[in-house]
Amino acid sequence: MSKKHAYSLIKPLVSLILLVVIFARTGWQNVIHVLASGQLVWFGLAIGVYVAGVFVRAVRWRILLGKPATPGLGRLTAMYFVSFFFNSFLPTGIGGDVVRVTEVARSTGISTAASSVIADRTIGLLSASLLALLVLPLPGNRVSPLIALVAGVIAVGTPAIFWLLARYATAGLNTLSRTLPFLRPVAGHHKVREFIVALTAYAPRDLVQAFIVSLVFAISNAVTYVCIGEALHIDLPLAYYVLVSPIITLVLLIPISVNGLGTRDAAYQVLFIPAGVTSDGALAMSLAYHALNLLAAVAGGVVYVIIGTSETLARSE
Repeated sequence: MSKKHAYSLIKPLVSLILLVVIFARTGWQNVIHVLASGQLVWFGLAIGVYVAGVFVRAVRWRILLGKPATPGLGRLTAMYFVSFFFNSFLPTGIGGDVVRVTEVARSTGISTAASSVIADRTIGLLSASLLALLVLPLPGNRVSPLIALVAGVIAVGTPAIFWLLARYATAGLNTLSRTLPFLRPVAGHHKVREFIVALTAYAPRDLVQAFIVSLVFAISNAVTYVCIGEALHIDLPLAYYVLVSPIITLVLLIPISVNGLGTRDAAYQVLFIPAGVTSDGALAMSLAYHALNLLAAVAGGVVYVIIGTSETLARSE
C-alpha cells in the first residue's frame, strides 16, 4: 500500500474515532432531542447567511486574482461551491483548493492561481484573528484563559508568518538550495519561483481591499454561528462566536480528518463547554454546521454537473 493510500485511510479513521468518543460521552438521544427542538426559522437564516458568506469569499478571491481576464464573480462563487463538493465527497482524491486553482489557472496562470488561493485562506484567517483580538474583552468571564491565549497567539502569529513569507521566501529558497543540495531541483524549479513571486507581488491596496472584504466574511461566519445557536436555544453573545471562529478555522486546516468530521466536533466541545454550553448542545451545534457544509456540497455537485469541470479534472491529474 502506498503512503498516499495509507494516508487516505487514516483520515476517515481519525474522524470515526473522534465521533465515537464524542457520541459515547454525549449520547445519541440527547443530541437528537436538542436538534429536534430547534427553531426552523433560525436554521433558515443560518443557511441564508452561510450562502451570502460564500459570495463574500468569492469577492475576496476576485480581488486577489486581480486580472481583467479573471472569471467573473458568478463563476468564482460557483467554483467555491464545487470545491465544497470535492472536499465533502471526494476526500481521498482531488481537494477543493486544487480544483479552484486549476479552474482559474486557465486565465491567470498556475502560479497566480495557486498564490491567490493561499492568500485567500491566509487573509481569511488573519481578518478573523484580528477581529477576535478586538472583541476579546467583550465576552467577559465566559472566556477561559487558555482560549484567550490561543486566540491571541493566532491573531499575532498569522500576520507574522505572512510577513515573513512575503519578505524572506526568495532568500529562504536560495539558502535551502545551498544548504540542502538534494532539494535544489524543487527549490530552484521555475514554477516554485513563479509562485513565490506571485505571492509576494500583491499591491498593498489589493491586500487592504481583500482584508476589508474578509472582515465582512468573518462577521457573517460568526452570525451563522449565532443563528445556529439561537436555533438550538443556546445563549452566547456574538463576540464569543467571533472569538472562537479563527480557532475553529485553524483546527480545520489540520489535515487529519475527512472534511472536518470529528475535528470540528471536538473543537466545539473544547471551546463551547467552558462557556456554559452542554456537551450535547455543543455537539448539536457542530452537527448543524456539518449539515450546512453538506448542503453547500450538494449544491456544488449540482453546479459541477451544470458547468462541467472535466477539463479541470484532467489538468489536475
